[in-house]
Amino acid sequence: MSFPLRVASIAIGQKLTIEPDRLLFGDRPIATASGYALPISYYGPRRTIRTVTAANLIDGNVAKEAIQGRIVVLGATATGAGDFFPTPFDSLMPGVEIISTAITHLVAGDGVVRDRPVRIVEAITTILLPILLVGLLAWRRNAIGLLAVSAVMLAWAAANTVALAYGIWLDAATTMAAAVPPVVLFGTLQLWSGRSSAQHLAAQNKLLEQFQTPGLQEWLTRDPDFLVAPVRQNAAVVFVDLSGFTSLSETLDPDATRGLVKEFHALVDKEVTRCGGVITSFLGDGAMILFGLPKAAPDDAARAGQCSIALCVKTERWIAALPPQIAVRIGFKIGAHFGPIVASRLGGRNHQHITATGDTVNVASRLMEVAAHHDVRLALSDTLRIAAEGTGARLKTGSLAGPVEAQIRGRSGTLTVWLWHGERPTIDQRTHPDAAE
Repeated sequence: MSFPLRVASIAIGQKLTIEPDRLLFGDRPIATASGYALPISYYGPRRTIRTVTAANLIDGNVAKEAIQGRIVVLGATATGAGDFFPTPFDSLMPGVEIISTAITHLVAGDGVVRDRPVRIVEAITTILLPILLVGLLAWRRNAIGLLAVSAVMLAWAAANTVALAYGIWLDAATTMAAAVPPVVLFGTLQLWSGRSSAQHLAAQNKLLEQFQTPGLQEWLTRDPDFLVAPVRQNAAVVFVDLSGFTSLSETLDPDATRGLVKEFHALVDKEVTRCGGVITSFLGDGAMILFGLPKAAPDDAARAGQCSIALCVKTERWIAALPPQIAVRIGFKIGAHFGPIVASRLGGRNHQHITATGDTVNVASRLMEVAAHHDVRLALSDTLRIAAEGTGARLKTGSLAGPVEAQIRGRSGTLTVWLWHGERPTIDQRTHPDAAE
């Protein structure tokens, strides 16, 4: 609270001099606020400054020594007279005690300081504090930034408390209030920007999921350097491909052809996802599937075998549901093998895809030719069966025929293979020569 000195200076036996930039009480400078107002630092609630009633004074009930040599302020305090003011210590402080406090400050020189240098410090702080707070939020747009802002605000509040303890009055409320609007505005803009960025990233992730298996996409999110360096490991590789589709597409409308391929890809994607595999690529009317990414698991071979048999059943049923003039002209073949692969990223700097290379991949692809040669749907290597049953899993060997020794094109020796004939007869290759394509 500030008190005008023109009122407080009455009856004081000292000369009060007003100069352009300061106030002198005798020869002692007095720290004043703007407009030569004297900041008041209260000593406590009402009656902290000794107060006596006029009746006791007239009746002689007050000792002479109590007022001798002292400045006495006379005032009338009555309820409803309006001479009461709120203070930090008392909600109703009599005006006569406020005037007495101001006079005591002038005589004792113990008032709080709120002069021009203090106001300059406040003005500088009012400018720099918002800049500092916004800078901290921009520096760390997370919990660390919020903690730093809170620490600065608490430090400024503590500095004001310490300054007041030493008689310096800094206007903490105005300074902090000036910092709130830019901080709130910046925070609002950051929140809006963050939400927009989150929506953009969510859209990108959703788009990426359409081109990458969800499990693989999540792994890449956690480890952006996944397979930057090639990894050698064991994995199960499955190839699936439609047969007779090339000649069929020559007679079908392009939209109808696209519709067939889309349905087939959706069927493969659903079954592979259910079994925990990864489609590394769709190859026209076929697909390459890996069981072992993003990391190898003991049941990779078992899941690959189960997926291969399930794909046979689901694909046969899908073909049977097609129009007869289409169903009679297409078939499919599947090859599955287990062994060492090299998983890596292939492609240039701007476009890469994850795939596997090695003899295991080549054998799995050639096993489709073995399936076509034996007029069956699936050719599954005994190596994969052994790896699957080595973990305690049991493949539906009742639906598999064999084993047979098959020659793999481009490879010396033979490979033990199991064959799955299907639920309905396969297409006669003599009638449809491209059925083994």
